[in-house]
Amino acid sequence: DKVPSKVIKERSQKLHKLSERKKEKFYLDQKSKSYQVLFESQNNKGEMYGFTENYIKVKLPFDIKLSNQIIPVTLNKLDENGIYEVNIKPEK
Repeated sequence: DKVPSKVIKERSQKLHKLSERKKEKFYLDQKSKSYQVLFESQNNKGEMYGFTENYIKVKLPFDIKLSNQIIPVTLNKLDENGIYEVNIKPEK
């Protein structure tokens, strides 16, 4: 039997909500953890972006010296768009 389109839509909405809650929890659980991030070279309104090895999007104020570099960072603050502001870890 074919599942009615109304049921399909309801199930889809529930799965999307569950996915968002799980993503939010995962991101919040990462706060204060350290990762290696490859930063992109694009200057986006004074900020630069990169991704941790587990695909968390992060940002820093743009610095051309960090472009296309893998930099150790600590996740600091999650912004309203779900992007982490980070601190660069000092070298030992």
